[in-house]
This record gives sequence, C-alpha cells and structure tokens, in this order.
Amino acid sequence: MAVTFQKATKKRSKLRAATFGPSGSGKTFTALRIAAGLGGRIAFIDTEFGSASKYSDRFTFDVLELKEDQSLNAYIAGISEAARLGYDVLIIDSMTHGWQELLAEIDRLSATKYGGNKWAAWSEGTPKQNALVKAFLSFPGHIIATMRSKTEWRTTETDRGKIKPVRVGLAPEERAGFEYEFDLLLELTVEHFGTVIKDRTGKYQDAILDKPGEDFGKALAAWLAEGEPEATPASAPAGSPTDAPATAPQPPASAAPATPTGAAPAPPETAQTQAGGNGSGAGTRPVVFPFGKFKGQGPQDLTYEQLRHELDFWQGKVNDEPEGKFAANNKRILAAVTEALAAKIENKPPVDLGAPSQVPRWEQAFFTAPNPEAYLGVWPPFTKAALQMIPGEQAHMFRFIMQYAPSLDVVTVLAEKIEATKAFGKLDGDQKMAFMTARDKRRQFFTAPAGAEATQESLL
Repeated sequence: MAVTFQKATKKRSKLRAATFGPSGSGKTFTALRIAAGLGGRIAFIDTEFGSASKYSDRFTFDVLELKEDQSLNAYIAGISEAARLGYDVLIIDSMTHGWQELLAEIDRLSATKYGGNKWAAWSEGTPKQNALVKAFLSFPGHIIATMRSKTEWRTTETDRGKIKPVRVGLAPEERAGFEYEFDLLLELTVEHFGTVIKDRTGKYQDAILDKPGEDFGKALAAWLAEGEPEATPASAPAGSPTDAPATAPQPPASAAPATPTGAAPAPPETAQTQAGGNGSGAGTRPVVFPFGKFKGQGPQDLTYEQLRHELDFWQGKVNDEPEGKFAANNKRILAAVTEALAAKIENKPPVDLGAPSQVPRWEQAFFTAPNPEAYLGVWPPFTKAALQMIPGEQAHMFRFIMQYAPSLDVVTVLAEKIEATKAFGKLDGDQKMAFMTARDKRRQFFTAPAGAEATQESLL
C-alpha cells in the first residue's frame, strides 16, 4: 500500500469537551453556558432525572431524558438521533450514569456467565464502551459531556488560622482513559472555578477560569472556525445499537438560537496535545514517557517486567502528587501503563506451574483461577516460590493477589495469610502501605452498593 506524507494544516472542527467536578460545582450550568457561547441549536441528553430542565427559563434547548434506560445503547441512540435531527451542540449530562450501568452489567455477567471472573466479563463490556466512543467521536456537531467526580473531604486553614473542612473533587467517575477523547477537560470546584487540565487549543492550558461561560464558548468557537473547511461528516454516528432507538423531540423549525435569555446570539461555529503524552483518539499521538529510562517510548514498547516497574513508579507519582500541574498527565500515563500491562497479562499463554518460580507465571496462575476455591488453591505452592523472590517481587505479588481476589472471603483469608508471612514483615513501610491500600480497595469493591465505580482496571 502506497503511503504519502503531506503538509499538516489546521482544519475547522467540532468541539469535544468535558466538565467534571463534585456535586454543586456547576457542571450542568457551565455546560449550558459554554454551549450557548458556541452558538446554534442545543440538544441535551439528561440522565439526572430532569435537572437540566430547571434551567429552561435561562436557556433554549431540547431535552431527551434517560430515566428508565441508562445503558450505553440508550446513550448511543440519543447521540445518533441528535445527529439525525441536525443539532449544532449536544450536551450529555452525565456520562457517569452510563458507566455505572455498565459496571452493574459486568457484575451480572461475571456472576451468571463467567464464574465470578470480572476481568473475563469485560470481554463483553469493552466493545460496548468502544461503540460509545465511536458514536461520540462521529457526532457531526459539538459535544460537551459532564462527569461526576469522586469526592473527598479535606481540612484547610482559613485566613484567621482556623481549620475548616473543604469538599474537593478527585478523578472523574468514568472508565480510565476516557478523557483521552476530549479536546478540552475542565475541572470545576465547589467555588465554581474551572481549571483547564487538557487543552488542544494551546491557549488555556492550566488556566483557572472564574465561572467559565458564554465568553469562553465564543472564544472556543472562534478557534474552531479557523482553518480549512472540514470534510463533510456522516449524517449519523457509527456504532448505533440494534436496540430500539431512544426518541428525542423534533426541534421546531423556528427555534431560536440557544443563548441565555436576553443575551446576544453567539457567533457560529474544535483540537494540540499536552506534553508528556496524550489521547488515543483520532489525530493524536500515543502516550510517551516524558522522562526517565524509557523517555520517548510508549507503554506498548516495553516488556512485561518493564511495565511492572513503570506501574509501580507512576502509581507512586499519582499517590504522592494527587494535585498540581502534572497530576492529570501522571494519571493519563498510569492509565496507559495499566492498559498495556493488562493486555500482556491477558495475552500470556498457559503456563506450567511446575516450572521454576517466576513472578509473571504466578500472576498468570492467580489471574486465571476460575473460581474462589481455585484462587485459594494457588496460595500454598506460591508461598514456597515467594521465598525465592526478591522483596520488590514479593511486594508486587502481595498487591496483585489482593487486586484480583475474586470474593470478599478470599480477600480476608489471604490478607491474613500474607500479613503473617516473614516476607511481609521484611517489606518496607511504603510496600506495606501499598499492600494495605490494595487490600482495602478490594474490600470496598465487594462491599460497595451495586453500580459503584470500582473496576478491575481502577484497582491495579
């Protein structure tokens, strides 16, 4: 096949943006304000049980409420219908409900079809997530998505020297790596400040915006309109489900442009990548390590053992620097390393458990155990092999055993056995803390309410 390089030129494009933050940070309202600034008719997919319509006195838009069915198929059907009806901007509020619904489906599949092996159940879940991403990227207009954030309370000192609790948002409740698909990521605080943590315009990276709104939308629209005309998009996004499509209201022909009441119409009608790695969507480069031994290489270039080392390193970076200028980028690299390592584990051929002790082979044994009894059955022979491992390998395996324990009972039994070993007693403080974190997260995974956000990949 002949290949040809040509000069890169900027083309007019459509926005792919997301806002995320804790409850009360203004995700819905901010999305509507930015959409108003972009201009044109707005469609709104509402999974928050009518919350968007509370703003209908300030904005003009059409809404599709997903109440009974919040599956990814319903999301895809809504995106497809909005494309068919020719809306200029589509807001999806929020993506988190679809993710939680998928997690619940994985739990059901794991319990009924895969003998408790959640990882195997993802063989059916991942194609559905990929279909959503395909529909998302294929939409012919602008898209603004909102995502809920995991919330944590922290203490801070006031100007008067008093300590007060502060609610902060952490990572968005979505599949790791989904943020790669966006041109712009806006993290909102309860004080309604927006921090731009990803920006392909090159103008707003790390900027802190006070109540970002219509003016921000207009500035984005002006940048998106620069360049050569874009190719004519397809009439509807690919990846439409086979289920009966969700219905959306037909916008009246005379519908006014979607702007806040009393505001002047916004101009008509979207992407550069952060240093240190970026998304896997169309037109972006793969993640590369920004420094260190593997600088300039990507996770896909590393061996299994190298990925294990990088997983520990980047997990440490994320834990040690949960906030700051490079926090978001560190999380993206960690997600890419996790994905690459999972692929290598999944693709490992069956092993002979009688072979000389090796960490990868024991990971394979625990990882592929078909049920809790078999998982526990791997422990006795493993304890002998563990004596031949260096402390770093032992620490890694102890965490791994917790991360993939198939039931709460297994977590309890093996945690007690691990903590009673001499090998565990010789680990340093950081290694013990990493083990206990993995143990507690796995317990939370099994005790959280149905639809909770914990997943196999988030526990690596």
